[in-house]
Amino acid sequence: MRRSSRCLQTSGFKGSPIMASKRKRCATQQEIADILAEEDSETEDLFVQREEELYEDYVADADEDADEEVEDADEEVEDDDLNVTLTDDSWVNIKNVGTDPPIKVKSIPIYSETNRAVNLDDCTPFLCFSKLFPNEIYDHVAVETNRYAAYMIEKMQPLAPRSRYRAWRDVDAGEIKAFIAIEIAMGLVHKSSLASYFSKIFWLTETPGFSNIMSRDRYEIIRSCLHFADNSVDGNDDRLYKIKPILDMVKDLYSKYYVSGRDLSVDESMVKFKGRLFFKQYMPKKPTKWGIKVWSLCDSKTGYLLKFDVYTGKGLDSNKGKGLGASVVENLFEGFENKGHVLYMDSFFSGVPLFQKLRSKGTGACGTVRPNRKYLPSQMKKVKPKKGQLPIMWKSKDEELVAVVWQDSGRVNILSSVGDTGTVKKSIQSKKGVREVDKPSLQAQYNKYMGGVDLFDQFCSTYPFNHRSKKWYQTLWHFVIEVALVDSKISYNLQNRKKLTQVVFRQEVIKGLLEGYNTKPRRKNVVRDLVENKRLGERHFIAQYENKKYLPNCSVCSILPSQCCKKGKGTCKRKQTSYFCKQCPQNPPLCVVPCFEIFHTVMNYKKTCKCKDEKK
Repeated sequence: MRRSSRCLQTSGFKGSPIMASKRKRCATQQEIADILAEEDSETEDLFVQREEELYEDYVADADEDADEEVEDADEEVEDDDLNVTLTDDSWVNIKNVGTDPPIKVKSIPIYSETNRAVNLDDCTPFLCFSKLFPNEIYDHVAVETNRYAAYMIEKMQPLAPRSRYRAWRDVDAGEIKAFIAIEIAMGLVHKSSLASYFSKIFWLTETPGFSNIMSRDRYEIIRSCLHFADNSVDGNDDRLYKIKPILDMVKDLYSKYYVSGRDLSVDESMVKFKGRLFFKQYMPKKPTKWGIKVWSLCDSKTGYLLKFDVYTGKGLDSNKGKGLGASVVENLFEGFENKGHVLYMDSFFSGVPLFQKLRSKGTGACGTVRPNRKYLPSQMKKVKPKKGQLPIMWKSKDEELVAVVWQDSGRVNILSSVGDTGTVKKSIQSKKGVREVDKPSLQAQYNKYMGGVDLFDQFCSTYPFNHRSKKWYQTLWHFVIEVALVDSKISYNLQNRKKLTQVVFRQEVIKGLLEGYNTKPRRKNVVRDLVENKRLGERHFIAQYENKKYLPNCSVCSILPSQCCKKGKGTCKRKQTSYFCKQCPQNPPLCVVPCFEIFHTVMNYKKTCKCKDEKK
C-alpha cells in the first residue's frame, strides 16, 4: 500500500500501534483513518460530558498554586472584640445563578431621608461658607499668627537692616479674611508664582485686584508667619498638633448642616505635598502620588464630605483586635449608626467581621474584597471563572452575607450584606459585534454608589490653591478651606433653584470675605508722597559737614562705575561733596551748583549714564 507523506508523532496518539516502535515512521492511510476515527469519538464524548457539567466543573476545578496569584492583604484582622462564628461550612454555594429567582439578603432598617441642607434657608453663598468655616477661626488664626511673628522677631534679634520683619504689624481677623480671599482668588487665576499676582511689569497679564487688597510684601510676610497653634504648648503626643485647633473647630460642622442620602462611600483622598514629613504617603496609582493621606466619608450622590480623618502612620494607639481598614471605617462612621445607611468601600476596608459589626448597628455594607480574607468561603480564592460565564455566588446560612466572584475585564470579588443574588444584562462591544453577558447586580450597585469620594476629589481639584508650601500644616489649612468651599456650594445648590457654578460661588464668597475691609492706599505710599512734597515744596538751606575729610557721593550727579554701561571707562564720573541739605530727610549730600537746585525743583533728579548716546 502506498504510504502517506504525512508523518505522525507517536506522542500525539495514545494507545496507537505506532507507539510500539521507538522509531518515527510514516503511517499508512488506513492507519491514519482508524486513529482519527478513534480520537473523534473520544473528543465528542468529552465535549458532551463537559457541556452537561460545565458549571460544577469549573467551580470545583481548583489549582493548588492559585494562592500565589492573589495579592495578600495588608493586615489580617484579629477579631478579639468581634464574635465571628462563620466557618467554611457556614457558606452555601448558590446553584443556577441567573435562572432561579434571586435570593435576597436579610433586610436592614429602612432609611427615609433624602439629600438636603439643614438651617441654611435664605442663605447667601458667603453665609453658607461661614456655617462650615466659622468666625472664631479668623480670630484664632490672628492671635496665633501674631504670637508666632513676635517669637520670630525676638529670635532673630538683632534684625538685619533690610529684614522684612522690621515692617511687621499685627494682623486682625479682617486682614485674615482678606488673606483667605486672596488665596481663593489665586485658585481662579492660575499664575506661575505668587509674586506674579502682584506684578505690574506687563500690562496684558497684570492683575491689579490683588495689589489693591494687599501689597506683595504684606501678603508674603503674613504667609510666612501664618500659624494655628501655640508652639509653647507641648503637643508631641499629637502628630497633628500644629493644625489640631482648626480641625477640632470644623470636624462636627459638616454633618451638622447636611442630611445625607442612604448611600455613603469610604475611600482615601490625597492632599498634595512633597516636602519633608514622616507620615507623607506615596500612592503610585493615584493622580496625586505624593502627599498626606486623608480618610474620607462622603455622600455617594452629591460628593458632600461628611467626615474626614488625617492618616499619620501607625499611631500611638495600636488597633488591637482590628485591622487598619476596619478601624478607619468605624471611626468615620461613628454617629451614623442605626439609621439604615448602606456603606460602600473597596478591598482595603472590606471584611466579614466589619460587615457583621456594621449590620449589628443597622448598617448595610457592600464592597470589593480580597479573596484571602478570613471567614470567606475557601473556594473563593481557588476558583478560576472564565470571561463571559455566569458569576459564582455563595451565601451565609443565616442569609446575612453574599460573596461573589465574576470575571469581567479582570477578576471581581464582592462581599455584601445588602441586595440579592440576581444578575443584570451588560452589553459588551467586541470585534464580532455587541454581545450580552450576565453581570452581578451587586457589582452594578457598587459601581453606582462607590464614587462619592472620587466626586469630592474632582470638585477639590478644579480650582485649588496650587502653590506649594514647605510647611505641611499650611497644606492641610488649604484643604480645610477647600472642604468648606465644596460642601457649602453643594448645600447652597440643594437649597436654591438657581444653581451656581464653582467659579461664581467662589467669587461670591470672596466678595463676602472682603466686605468692610479697608483697601485704601497703603501707608508706605502716603509716607513717600509726604517726603516728595517736602523735598519739592518747602524751603531748604545748604550746610557743610564738620568732618572735612568725609566726602560722600552727590545724590544728583555722581555715577558709580557699577552704574555705568562702560563700567567707568566712559564720561561717567564719581563726584563727591562736603555739602548737604539740612531740611530734607536723611540729609542728602549735594553739590552746591547746580545739584542743590536740581534736587529741590525736579521730580526725577538723578543723573543717569549716557555713554551709549555719545558719538565715537
